[in-house]
Amino acid sequence: MGAYPYLVAGLEELRLDSPRRNFSLHEYFMHGRELLSASDFEQLRRLFFFNDIRNTVYLFFNQKQKKEDYVTPAYYDQNEFLEGKKDHELFFPFLRRFYDSQEGNGRRVAPDLPPADELTLFLYEDLSTLVSGFSERWYQFELELRNFSLAIALKRDGIDPAKRVIPIGVVAEAVGKSQAPDFGLEREFPWTAEILAHTDSALDFEQTIERVRWNWLENENNVEWDGIEAVLAYAVRLQSVERWDVLDEASGRKTFETMLGTIERSIRFSVELAGPGGQT
Repeated sequence: MGAYPYLVAGLEELRLDSPRRNFSLHEYFMHGRELLSASDFEQLRRLFFFNDIRNTVYLFFNQKQKKEDYVTPAYYDQNEFLEGKKDHELFFPFLRRFYDSQEGNGRRVAPDLPPADELTLFLYEDLSTLVSGFSERWYQFELELRNFSLAIALKRDGIDPAKRVIPIGVVAEAVGKSQAPDFGLEREFPWTAEILAHTDSALDFEQTIERVRWNWLENENNVEWDGIEAVLAYAVRLQSVERWDVLDEASGRKTFETMLGTIERSIRFSVELAGPGGQT
């Protein structure tokens, strides 16, 4: 893994309330394609598997898709993805499993889950073969954070979360065993207390999840300031800031209000909110 002091030193500081930036997440991704070594750029690509999940599920169930429907950055660019749809062997195994189960060549592993969540389960079952280092730690943290947030939201609304969380990881196991407000997880995951204290408002709830995510990034001690892990961590932050930027716009506010209504009606693990990336 290389060091990139000139790249990292030139990046502007990001905060959740950062003003608009001079470049987008997509531009950052393309900048990485030019400056990173092949192996390090491969790590950056693999940080965006959640967008591949979004593209796979959306384009499988929506045959009249348009070019702008494709979410970037993703591991597969749009041309690679279209080739993979024709020949599933070109995809990673977790994506091939989705097509097998949906096209009748296999059985649904988690039929109680929406297809996006089942595909997310496939990703996590293969995770250790796909990523390592910072990326693996981030994906694991993201799983526990989103599963916990989903579980307490469902429980608040009187819905049993045991069959609705992604059935893998520490939180999923605890949800099936404990009736405590924090499912007995505060000692292992201290951030659970902060989330539990902000469940009354859907907006406050999502903002708290975002703060917990940023706190984790800031406390991630294994990230060298000028190494590839710093480049990856910056991508996660940039995605977060860019997402909230969009929600600050008038059209974004309308979209967010719709999203909050959906959360209130039926909350589930949301791939859209779970990982880095966004429509660009």
